[in-house]
Amino acid sequence: MKTIKIKSIKEMKIKISDQKGFTLIEMMIVVAIIGILAAIAYPNYTKYIRTTNRKAAVVQMNIFAQTLERYYTANNGSYTGENQPKVNENIDPVEGYTFDVCRETNRYQVFAKPVEGGRYEKKCGILVIDSYGGRGIQDDKPKLECWKEIKPSDTCFN
Repeated sequence: MKTIKIKSIKEMKIKISDQKGFTLIEMMIVVAIIGILAAIAYPNYTKYIRTTNRKAAVVQMNIFAQTLERYYTANNGSYTGENQPKVNENIDPVEGYTFDVCRETNRYQVFAKPVEGGRYEKKCGILVIDSYGGRGIQDDKPKLECWKEIKPSDTCFN
């Protein structure tokens, strides 16, 4: 073991200041700051993901509604019939949502239903687009954050 001989207090201060590295307190402060930043950032990140998933579901619903409208035009004013568009073949999957469609000869509704445990906005619930141009949620109180338009005409023709 090597011993260091110190002749004066001034020389001792110089030796201590020459040390490299971090103290435990400095490390604890850094960890606390990172923890505070993570506590602020993570909820905002998850909110962003849920909003993005809802918007992606709306885009996929619009794409399928357009597919149904093209089918209606090509098949003499009917949304039903042979080779009708299927949801699973025409809609890309979106995390947190499953898609469904109710259709009759002259009308349809496309639904985006939240998957339990998925990343979706709980306040919005089931999103709906209908053949009359209605867009909304399947709820008594439409939420403007979910759709900026009117409520749909029916709930799957009940």
